[in-house]
Amino acid sequence: MAQSSNSQNSRPFFYHWGLVIIYALLIFILSAMPLSAPQGTDWFFHTCEYFVWGLLLMRGAGLTYPWKKLHAYFLAFSLLIILSFLDETFQGFLPYRQKELKDFLFDLLGGGLGIFAYQLLRYFLNKHKKLYPNSQEVCDVCPFLPKSSS
Repeated sequence: MAQSSNSQNSRPFFYHWGLVIIYALLIFILSAMPLSAPQGTDWFFHTCEYFVWGLLLMRGAGLTYPWKKLHAYFLAFSLLIILSFLDETFQGFLPYRQKELKDFLFDLLGGGLGIFAYQLLRYFLNKHKKLYPNSQEVCDVCPFLPKSSS
C-alpha cells in the first residue's frame, strides 16, 4: 500500500471529527432537557454554545481540507446550518421546548463567530511561527512562550 504524502490525511477520522461529533451529541442531549434560561439571556446561551461548535467545526474541516480553504469553510458552514436547523426542529417536537427562528439565528451567529475566531487564531499562530521559528524565542504578542537561555 502506498503511503499518503500528506500526513494530515493519514490521521484517523476520529482525530479530525471526534470532538465535533461528541459536542453535537452534547448539544442534542442538552436540547432534550427541560432547561430554561433566565429571562432575556437565551440568546447569549445559544450564541456561546454554537460559538464552541463553530470552533470545533472549523478545526475538523481545516484538518480534512488543509490545502483547500474554501472547501473547509463550505463544509463548516454547511454543517453549522444543518445542525442548527435539526436542533431547533428537534426542540419543536418536545412538549417542554419550542422551536424559534431567533434561536436558530443566534445559533448561526455563534457558530459563524466561532468559525471566524478559529481562522483568526490560526492566522496569528502561523504569523508567530513565521516571525519566531525557534519556539524558545518570545515575542511581545505571545509573552507566554519561554525566553531563550542565551
